[in-house]
Amino acid sequence: MQMKLKLKHIILLSVFIIGIAKSYVFYIEKNVASLKKQVNARKKNINLLKVEWTYLNQNSRLQKLAKLCLPTWRPIEPKQMKDVQKIKAGFAHVEQIEKEERDRLEKEERERKQRKKYENKSIQNAQKKKQTLKEKNDQKTNIAEQKKQQQAKVSALNKGR
Repeated sequence: MQMKLKLKHIILLSVFIIGIAKSYVFYIEKNVASLKKQVNARKKNINLLKVEWTYLNQNSRLQKLAKLCLPTWRPIEPKQMKDVQKIKAGFAHVEQIEKEERDRLEKEERERKQRKKYENKSIQNAQKKKQTLKEKNDQKTNIAEQKKQQQAKVSALNKGR
């Protein structure tokens, strides 16, 4: 009897494991197919780029472009050469503008933080006031209830006399 029970358990466990293995194999095959599609799409993309590169580098095309553009180009003349320090000096105003922009952004950030801090304090103060008013109202309510209870006791005592 126990032998049959153990055999049944082993068979059930084996079937379960085989089922899991099949589903895992199916999942892997699905992923492999997806990856193959991606590889093929990228290969096509690479081939298109190679064709385009070949077209762009054709000698005849480059010669036509050179004839169109190069005649208007002239050699660099010595007077076109600049000292690096002069170039930097020419961009000094850009650095000043960038510094002013950074300062403005920092100031706006500080102001935003101050506004947020003030808003938080205002909210906290409003919450404290609300809590204080609630506590006062609760106290008044408790006092009123105590008075009612005392009056009820007094009236009960008066009736008992």
